[in-house]
Amino acid sequence: MTSAYIPPASPSIATSALLPQQATHKPDPAAPPDRSSLLLSEDEKSDTSNVTPETLDELNALLEGYSVQFEINDDIDRMVVKLVDKTNGEVVRQIPSEEMVNIIQRMKEGTLQMINTEA
Repeated sequence: MTSAYIPPASPSIATSALLPQQATHKPDPAAPPDRSSLLLSEDEKSDTSNVTPETLDELNALLEGYSVQFEINDDIDRMVVKLVDKTNGEVVRQIPSEEMVNIIQRMKEGTLQMINTEA
């Protein structure tokens, strides 16, 4: 089998995303991560200028036919949140997903194989 070189789609991607940037400041590995960029300022928290009563009415109308259920899954010792359609009881969304619940459960049991050892 031969391999061929495929050039990157964009030179900026190759230079900015794949090559390490020179850092002028080396972070202290013992220091906790800087999460200040994740926090909202007081102005951002209280800024509701984009929210109109019509927008709130539309959001409430959109979610009117749904309910939210919180459950503790004893198999994985975690909370599961479900968005349920009120008309038919169907689960529209689940966090974590059912697949993830199964993976976590298998990991706790020690039966999850990450690598297929059979050829």
